[in-house]
Amino acid sequence: PPEGLSDIKTHFTLVGNAPGLFPNPVESIAYAVALHEDGSPVTLASPAKRDETITLVGTGFGPYDRRAIEGFATPLSPVINLADPMEVRVGGIVVRPAWCGAVPGFAGVAGARLKLEGVPSGRHEATVAVNGVLSNTVVIPVQ
Repeated sequence: PPEGLSDIKTHFTLVGNAPGLFPNPVESIAYAVALHEDGSPVTLASPAKRDETITLVGTGFGPYDRRAIEGFATPLSPVINLADPMEVRVGGIVVRPAWCGAVPGFAGVAGARLKLEGVPSGRHEATVAVNGVLSNTVVIPVQ
């Protein structure tokens, strides 16, 4: 340690899954950072459509089925999938993701691609759970 400062000792716990969805705060509401099928952002002005496939974006979803090069953008190929099972809830409805893994073009960013099947119009709370570990809650606007 620097001169005059003492060592600090502590205990901490490592976990394999600690999912966190990226929030986009608007007027004190944590909206989801999510992408439409064309890659454009889901926003209040451009809400997700019912039955559309969107990608929820976050981090800490857990290990992948192959190693990503840390600090570098994830390549388009080969696809890097999440190794553990994920459950997504949107407005209380369980939505099975079509894919979860490292988002191509970004470093350290995970995503879950899901079809909003059966999700009605409105602003819905969304969470993900990986191996029973629940994420934070974000809101997805659906039209």
